[in-house]
Amino acid sequence: MVAGAEAIPSSTADVLGLLALFRLGNGLQGAGVEGAPRRQVERAATVLLAGWLLWFSLIEPRPQLRAVGASSALALAALRVGITIVTQTGRPPPLRGAGALVFAAMRAGLAYRAVAVWLQGPQPAQSLALGDSAVIPMLLTLFAVVGGSTALLAISGSQLLDSHRATQERLEKLVLVDGLTGVANRRALFETLQRRTADARRNGRPLSLVLLDVDRFKSINDGIGHAGGDAALRAVAERLAAELREIDLCARFGGEEFVVLLPETAAEEAERVAERLRRSLAELRPLGSGAPPLTASFGVATWCAEDGDGGALVSRADELMYQAKRAGGDRVAVQGAGSSA
Repeated sequence: MVAGAEAIPSSTADVLGLLALFRLGNGLQGAGVEGAPRRQVERAATVLLAGWLLWFSLIEPRPQLRAVGASSALALAALRVGITIVTQTGRPPPLRGAGALVFAAMRAGLAYRAVAVWLQGPQPAQSLALGDSAVIPMLLTLFAVVGGSTALLAISGSQLLDSHRATQERLEKLVLVDGLTGVANRRALFETLQRRTADARRNGRPLSLVLLDVDRFKSINDGIGHAGGDAALRAVAERLAAELREIDLCARFGGEEFVVLLPETAAEEAERVAERLRRSLAELRPLGSGAPPLTASFGVATWCAEDGDGGALVSRADELMYQAKRAGGDRVAVQGAGSSA
C-alpha cells in the first residue's frame, strides 16, 4: 500500500490479514463444539469485508470507504486476539502482557488510520496510501508484526512445553500402571516401597505389607479361558482398591499375585485389613452367580530395621502367603502366628 499498490492487491491483503487474525484467535482459544457459532460469525464477517472491498474497489471505486472498512475490521479482529491472550490465565503473565501490548499497538494503528482516513474525506487512492494518515499506522503495525511474532512464538513455545509435560506425565503413568488391571505395577510398587521404608527408618513409623495370591487360578484359566481369567484379575484389583485408604497402595506383583502396601499400619491392624480383604474377595462372583467364590491366600509382614529397603519385607510376606496356600488357601498367615481362616 505504501508503495502505491493497486486497489485489488491491497484489498486481497486486507482479507487475508482478517482471515489470519481469525485463525490465530481460534488457535489460541482451541477448537471445540462451542466455537462453531463463533466461526460462523467470522466467516460471515470475512465475506462481508470481501464484498465491501470489492464493491468500493471495482464497482464504485471509493478508496476512502475501502480503507475505513478494512482498517475497522482488522482492528476488531486484533482486539479479539488481544482479549484471548489476556484471558489465557494458564500462560505466564509476561507472555500475556507482551502479546496484549503488541496487539494493542496494532489496534491503535488500524483505528488511527480508519479515523484519519474518514476525516480526510474523499481523496485519490495515492493520497490515502502515501499521506500522513498512513505513516503512524504503518509504524505501529510494523511494531505489532515484529513484536507480535516474538510474543506468539513465546506463547507457542509455552504451549508446546505444556503439551510435552502432559505427554510425559501420561507416559510416566503408563510405565507405572499395570495395563490389565489398572493398579500400580511392580516397578511402581518398589519405588513406593523404597520411599516408605526410608520414612519408616528415619521417623520410626510403622509399615506393613500384604501379599496375596488368587487360589486355584490355573483352573480358572483352564476352565473358562484367559479372557475369563483376565476379567477375574480385574475384578480382584477393583475390589482391593475400593477397600483401601488413599495412602495405601495396591499393585499387581505378577500373574495372579497382588501386593497391598499399608503405611502407618502396625502388625495387628495389618492383619485386620488382610482379613477384611479376604472376606471381601470371597464375596466376588466375577465368573457368574453359579461359579465358586474367588478366594485368595494372604501373607502379612511388618517392616523392621533388618529389612533394609523393603526387599526382605516382600520376601517374608511371600513366604507367609505360601504358608497360607499350603494350609488350604482362603486364609491369612501372619509372622509369629498361625493361619486364620
